[in-house]
Amino acid sequence: MNNYIFPEELDNFQVDGAEAIITATAGGNSVQFTQEGDEYDEVWISGLGDLFQDLSEGNPIKCELKTETEEGGICGEAFTLIRSAVQIGETAVNFCGRNFLNMQQGTKDTYIGAKELLTIYATKPAKPGWLYLTLTKTWADTETGEIVQTEQSVKSKYMIFQAGFCEWEFAVTADGAPREGLVLAEIEARRGDLIVQRYEVRECRDAAPVTLYYLNNFGVRDTFHFFGGTTRTVQAERESALFNDGRAYTRNYAVPPTTETTTRTGLLREESLRAFEDLCCARQAWNADGEEIYIKDNDLEYSNAYGSPQQGSITYGVSSARAKFRKEETADTFDKTFDEKFK
Repeated sequence: MNNYIFPEELDNFQVDGAEAIITATAGGNSVQFTQEGDEYDEVWISGLGDLFQDLSEGNPIKCELKTETEEGGICGEAFTLIRSAVQIGETAVNFCGRNFLNMQQGTKDTYIGAKELLTIYATKPAKPGWLYLTLTKTWADTETGEIVQTEQSVKSKYMIFQAGFCEWEFAVTADGAPREGLVLAEIEARRGDLIVQRYEVRECRDAAPVTLYYLNNFGVRDTFHFFGGTTRTVQAERESALFNDGRAYTRNYAVPPTTETTTRTGLLREESLRAFEDLCCARQAWNADGEEIYIKDNDLEYSNAYGSPQQGSITYGVSSARAKFRKEETADTFDKTFDEKFK
């Protein structure tokens, strides 16, 4: 068994013997059960991956599997389990060696001002230290068509002392352009030679983009951007009663508001369909203000018709009984773009 695995790698676990006592330990919690063998004295155990995930809220999960047979055979395996609710189709060692831990299947759309999160499962370093991500930015001159590239390094959010998750967070900005007149068109994030994530920077002309943060299929932080516009509805649930203080009258004594927000993807890349599906199934998510939200509904329908646009929407509410109030700044006629150079 590998040092770190996905749950599916434990879907069909086999032990030789007429009967086996299985002890599963994860995150300090243990469960023990007995499984009988078949006519060939083979004990087959299914669903162990899900069992380990249920035993612990942690991620990744330090696990131990111990089997003991009637014949006196005792076997113990210690490993790390990386959460996954879907079948990845390959071992965690192979997948993590070539991919960031997300469900994006290719280029991701982003925008100026967005934040991006990327995570890998890092093996134990030779010595404690920071891990670095290389960002290659592609700039385009919209008049001449000239392409210029620049590079920068992004330090991991935490120092790496042992095997585990390593996260990077970076903002998509137009800062650092080699010269005036260049527009940021693409970003390539690279860790080593094999782990790559590409981004295309979209212009947002129709609506202000919205970003939601969530714990993805692998239990790590991720982002999804919506470009198709957002609507917010407020419905007051009024509770009234008859009062009498010398005169009879009816008054509302409680008016709790129910707020729903629906945000639309706009046209979805085919490479982003699984990532959007992943968000729809997320157990925890947050808005751009850091408020935890709960997803109430989603609209996502695939079509294989040629030229058929793929798009979807999410409807969510704020988990807290009191939503944050943020006073929007009034936009001036001339924003910060019009600096002293325009005199």
